[in-house]
Amino acid sequence: QGHHNAMQQKEALFWVVILVLLGFFAYYRISGAKFFQGWINRTFDQKAPVYAVLFPRLLGVLFFGLIPYVVMRSAFPDHFDASYLQWHNGDRIVFWTLGLLSLILPVIWISSKKAAHLAQYPQIRYPQWTPGILVASALTWIGYLFAYEFLFRGLLFTVSLSADLGLTWAIALNIVLYALVHWPKGKVEVLASIPFGLIIIWATIDTGNLWVAVLAHCGLALSDEWLSLYHHPDIHLKQTKK
Repeated sequence: QGHHNAMQQKEALFWVVILVLLGFFAYYRISGAKFFQGWINRTFDQKAPVYAVLFPRLLGVLFFGLIPYVVMRSAFPDHFDASYLQWHNGDRIVFWTLGLLSLILPVIWISSKKAAHLAQYPQIRYPQWTPGILVASALTWIGYLFAYEFLFRGLLFTVSLSADLGLTWAIALNIVLYALVHWPKGKVEVLASIPFGLIIIWATIDTGNLWVAVLAHCGLALSDEWLSLYHHPDIHLKQTKK
C-alpha cells in the first residue's frame, strides 16, 4: 500500500510538471499566433491593442489555473491538497505582503520612469485609457496571477513536497521551472524571477498558503502598470496630461 501510494505521488508530480510545461507552451503558442492576433485585429479594430493584452491573460487563467485544477482534482484526488488556498495566518500574510511591497514599490517608481521600461509598459499600448480599460486590465491581471501562483506556489510546490522530493529539491524544481517559463520575456526577467521566486516560496512556507504570493505578485504588476501609465508621455488615462 505504501509503495503504491509513493508511486502515485511521483506520478502526480510528473503530471504537474507536464501541465506546467504544456500549459506555458500552449499559452505562448496561441497568444503569439498570427491567427489569434489577426482575429483580434479584425474583431476589435481600433481597440485591438486592448484586447490583444486582455485575451492572453484570460488564456493564462485557462492554462495555468482551470485546466490544471480540473486535471489534478479528477486524476489525483488523494494528492490534491487545497489547504494552501485557504486564508490562515492572516497576520503573517499582512506582514509579508506589506514588507515585500515596501521593497517593490520604490524600485518600480524609479524603473517606471525609464524610457526602456516605458517602451514595453504599460502592456496595453492604447493612447487613451478609459476607466473601463483600467478596471478590465486590473481584473485580468488578478485572474492571471492567481492562476499563475496557484500553479507554481500551490499545485507544483505542494505536490513536490508530498512526493517526498524534499524541501530543497522541491524549491529547486519550482525555481527552475519558474525561471524557464520567463525565458520568452528575456534574460532580465529570467534572472529577476529567481530571487523573487525564492522569497515568494519562503513566504509560502512561512504562512502555509499562497496568498502572499498572489497579493505581492498582483501588487507588483498593478503598481508597475499604473506608474507606467502615469509616467508615459503618450499613453494617458482619460486624455489627462501630466
